[in-house]
Parts: sequence; structure tokens; C-alpha cells
Amino acid sequence: MKLTRKLLALLLALMMVLSAAAFAEGAAVEQTLYLTFPSSNNANTYDFLYPWDNETLPNNLLWLTLIQADKDLNAAQPEIMETWDISEDGTVITMTLKDGLLWSDGTPITMDDVVWTFERYCDGKGNYWSFVVAAMKYIKGYDAFHAGETDKLEGLTWDEKTLTIELSSPYASFLNLMCQVAPLPKHIYENCSFEDDSFKVDEIWREIPVNSGAFVVTEHSEGSYYVLEPNPYYAGKPSKITKVVCNVAEASNYSTLAQTGGVDMFVSTSQDDYAVMTNTTGYSMKAVPIIFFRFLAFNFFDADGASKGFVDDVRVRQAIAKGVDWHTVIGGLFGDQASFTQTGVLADDVNYIGDWYEFDPDGAKALLDEAGYDYSHTLKIFYYYTDQTTVDVMDAIAYYMGQIGVNVEAVYTSAVAQDVYEGRTQDMAYFGLSAYDSLSWYQMYLRDNMDSMLGCKSVFADGVAELEVAFSDELKAESLAKLQNMDKENIFFLPVYTLNQQVWVSDRLSVPDDCFGNGWFFYDYQFEDWEIVK
Repeated sequence: MKLTRKLLALLLALMMVLSAAAFAEGAAVEQTLYLTFPSSNNANTYDFLYPWDNETLPNNLLWLTLIQADKDLNAAQPEIMETWDISEDGTVITMTLKDGLLWSDGTPITMDDVVWTFERYCDGKGNYWSFVVAAMKYIKGYDAFHAGETDKLEGLTWDEKTLTIELSSPYASFLNLMCQVAPLPKHIYENCSFEDDSFKVDEIWREIPVNSGAFVVTEHSEGSYYVLEPNPYYAGKPSKITKVVCNVAEASNYSTLAQTGGVDMFVSTSQDDYAVMTNTTGYSMKAVPIIFFRFLAFNFFDADGASKGFVDDVRVRQAIAKGVDWHTVIGGLFGDQASFTQTGVLADDVNYIGDWYEFDPDGAKALLDEAGYDYSHTLKIFYYYTDQTTVDVMDAIAYYMGQIGVNVEAVYTSAVAQDVYEGRTQDMAYFGLSAYDSLSWYQMYLRDNMDSMLGCKSVFADGVAELEVAFSDELKAESLAKLQNMDKENIFFLPVYTLNQQVWVSDRLSVPDDCFGNGWFFYDYQFEDWEIVK
């Protein structure tokens, strides 16, 4: 009898263990992440986006960069390079290659791959990321190499372990931009054509055969989806996520996919997505301020280069700044989709000098009168966005300016080059432009197309050149203060707000706090700590 009881007790204990194991097994959550990304970008029509232009999370999973950026896009951690050092004067950068790194076909990642990648960026054959190319131009010997006068970049010296980069002068963003350089495997891509944009549409991009990141492509249905799974040769910390399914879709369909539960995370700047997702249960939004300014660019000259009048008097531009209640307009239309700013620096940046114009209709009217403004003239604004919010912004500008006696006509155009840059019948154009950092934003002032409307290149050239070599934080702060005061003094452009990136995250996905940065660049998403929790 005692033996029977013992047996029963043992059987019950065994059953409880088996049941607990079965329960635990049944409770395990499948670690498959569902994402969605556009079917084409920058002429690439093969689903995969080559890693030298606007980036996505899958690119971050497929490719390693020289140095890993933090979410603020500053050089932060080793990636392909184990160490890096920059000389006191900012002209010599030394990097050492991490040992034991392999491409996803098991081939070693070598310094030859790195140098070959630098050469492709510098040879001028392709239209690569302008932010990175702007930095590469500072490498000694760039001009001769770019012109085909030599087959070697003078400023690059290397051996199997160490790369030394000598610059002709300091470039403030150089080291941080190395975080955006994803070397390609030379043995795979060296026979691809890099002329013009042909690399972007090379047949090789129908698949990603060899890459360097934590994941590899294991399945691809063109125009429909592709699947990423762990790279067996990846030497970093493994991710909890074991499969990533990337649905290929038009950006306009992202929120539709979310409504059906078909996506765990997506990034958007769309007001339409915001309207849909705020009424969609099971998702939360993380707002990420980025340099994606909406602004008015004034136009002083007609198509023949003759002065147009009306806005070429700075007092008229000051009146436009003061005559519209921008805070009310932007806050009311965008809420937390946008952040207000008045210069080429984000308002939450430590180097922002602060707001310099405020709503003052009486002051605006006085400025117009002082300038002898012709109130019979109708200010013409070109805009090229089709969303209703843009139309609302145009209506708001017309309303507020009408209150001080100024007529405004907002005209939609889909032919920006022809109407805005060539025809130049406008007094203002409503633009949206993104940038890597404040330096790349202010470099926009030196573009020929902007100069043709404003003559701004000669005014800002020295200030931008000073910022380009502002190697220390102190010099950067001084240079940015000068440029922002030049913004205030000249008002060639009138920044009014920057669109935040909306990162929509499903409740079934757990991510680290504060892990999101600008989703158009390479940075550390802390992806190894992402987890599907239900």
C-alpha cells in the first residue's frame, strides 16, 4: 500500500513536470517580427535598398558600418572598426579593423573591402549619398582621384589592420559620417557597373547574396515580401528576434497594414498615417525630432535674373515672419507630429539660439508701410505637397497676411524644377527638405538652384566654410550661432517647423526605452533587445 502511494506520488509529480514543460513550450512566443517598407527607392526597383542612400531598419540588419552611431548619429561604438582616433587638429583619422569578421558567405572582411568602398565613393561614377560624398571630398587627393588623374587616393594609407585617413583640412562631420559608410564585399560587387545610377538598378539587387550584418536574406518574393534570418557568420550578440518578414508595400498603405495587424513597427512622416493610427488600437507612437524642415524660400529674381521686388526688401520678409501666428498654425495642425523652429538648427539642440520672431501683426504692418510695400500686389506661393495639411498651411498664411492687407495666392505645382527654379514667377516657395545634420542643412544655402533665387551663396559661403572645419564643440557652437544670426538678419529662408518621424510600435513588440533615432540613417537600434511578447 505504501509502495502504491509512493508510485502515485511519483506519477503525479512527473505529470506536473510534464504539464509545466508543455505549458512553458506552449507559452513561448514566436519571435517573428513583421515590418513593411517601400517597393522602390532612389531608382532601385528590386525591393532591396542599396546601403549608400536613405536607410531602413532592414538595411541596419543586413549591413555593418565602419563605426556604429548612437541614435543621435554620433560615432559611439565599434562595428567593422575596433578602434578609431582623430588627431588634435582634426586632419588625421586612424582606424583599426576588428579581427575575425566575416561576410555572410564566410569570406573574411578585409581592409581591401574598406578601401575599395572609399574609392567607389570618391571616383565620381555614381550618385551616392551626398552627405557622405561631402565628407569624402576632404580626403587628400580627392580631386585628382575623382578626375581620373590617378588611381590612388593620396590621403589613404593602410595595411591589413590599420587604415589612416589624411584630410586636406578638418571636416566637422567626418567621423560621424563614417557611421554611414557600409563597406560592400569587393569580391561580389567589383564587376557591377557604378556609372550614374546603374548600380542602383543592377540585377544583383534582386537578391542580397552576401552581406555583413546580423541577418541574411533567406527568402524573397519580388514585389511582395522578403525574409531575414540570423547570419551564421555574424560575430555580434544574437538577437531575440529570429525572423523578420518585410512586406513590400506603398508608403500610403502602411497604416492600412497596421489596422489589420500586419506590421509590428513602421516609420512615417505622413499626416494621413497620424490621423489613422491615432484611432487604431494596439499601437503607440514615439516622436523623433529630425532635420526635415518645412520652410518658405523667398525668390528675389525673375527668370532673367532681374529683381522682382516685393520680397527683396528684408522688412517685407520680416513682416511675413511676424504677420503669421506660426505657433498656433503649426501646433493646431500638427500637434506632436511637428516641432517648431526658426533657424536651421532643431529647437531641442543645445546650439539653438532661440526663437527670434513672434506673432506681431501691428509690427508686421508697420514694417510693410516702412518698406513702401505695394498692397495691390498679390504674393504668390508655389507648393508641391498634395496633402490636406499643406493646403491648410497655405490657407492659414493667406488668412493671416490678409489681416494686415496683403493678398496671397497659393499655387500647387508638380513641376518644381520648371516652375520654381526656372520660371521663377513666385515670391515664395514652400519646401520640405531633410538633412543629416545642421552642417548639411546650411550647405543647402550654397546650392546653385537656391542661389539663383536669392543670391545666398556669397552671403553664407564663409559661414558655412567655418562650420565645415568647426572640429570642436566650442567652435561648432560659435559657428552655428553666427549662421543662425545670419538667418535672422537675411531671412532668405523662413524655417517654421520640422516634421517629427512617427515610429509606430505594436503592443506585441517590446523595445528598449529611447532606442529610436532618425530612421533614414544607420544607427544602433539596440535590436538585440527587441522581443515579441504576445
